[in-house]
Amino acid sequence: MRDAAQRKPAADLATLERAISDAPIEARERLARLFFTKSALRTARLAERDEALLRMAVGLSGNAKSLADAVHQMVARYAASAWRFDRDRGGPRDQRHVLAWRVLKLNEGVAPAARTIRRAFEPGAEKKRRRQSGPTP
Repeated sequence: MRDAAQRKPAADLATLERAISDAPIEARERLARLFFTKSALRTARLAERDEALLRMAVGLSGNAKSLADAVHQMVARYAASAWRFDRDRGGPRDQRHVLAWRVLKLNEGVAPAARTIRRAFEPGAEKKRRRQSGPTP
């Protein structure tokens, strides 16, 4: 199961690029300030990573610690095995690894620690991260 960004056809991206290039400079500057600062991109990257981690935990049972440990183990095992072959491809061939591949892609090839995963499972984790990264200029 691929995430929404990977399912979008290239035509949608081309349409978006045309719309942005046709927009007045003030609109493009505003888009850049809102969405393309280092902190905004980092926040979005972490939010996508955390969403993939949450999706990996679907169907598992236990408390937050045991879920985080199980998800960490799945990602770490994948990172130590098939990831080295899949990382430069468009994604893994084995559908069981799609979410782990996405987590590693978004996390620069490193399996997040179980504690990091546990924090992602906390209610309101994305809002907390946005608050910590500060306001966008």
